[in-house]
Amino acid sequence: MRMTLTRLTPDDGAGIVGAMIMTHFRFDEESKPERNHELEKPTVGWHIQLDSLTHWYYTSLIEEIISEESTEEYDEVIFRTQNSKYQWRVFK
Repeated sequence: MRMTLTRLTPDDGAGIVGAMIMTHFRFDEESKPERNHELEKPTVGWHIQLDSLTHWYYTSLIEEIISEESTEEYDEVIFRTQNSKYQWRVFK
C-alpha cells in the first residue's frame, strides 16, 4: 500500500508522499507513548506517523474527521488536528 498525507491548512506543502507504514500513537497519563499498528485510517484521539524508506512525518493530535471518501483507486480521510487540516489517502 502507498499512502500520502498532505497538509491543507496552512497550505505550505508539508506532508509525505510514498509512505508505506502508518502508526497511530498517543500519550497516557504518565506521558508514556501508546502505539497502535492495527488502526487502518486516521482516528480521533490519536496522532499518526507515516514512514517511507527515507523519512517520516507525524501529526499533532487528531481532533475531528471532516470527511471520508472511498473510490476504486483510493480511500481518503480529511481531518483536523490541533494545528492543521490534512488529507490522507491510501491507494488500492
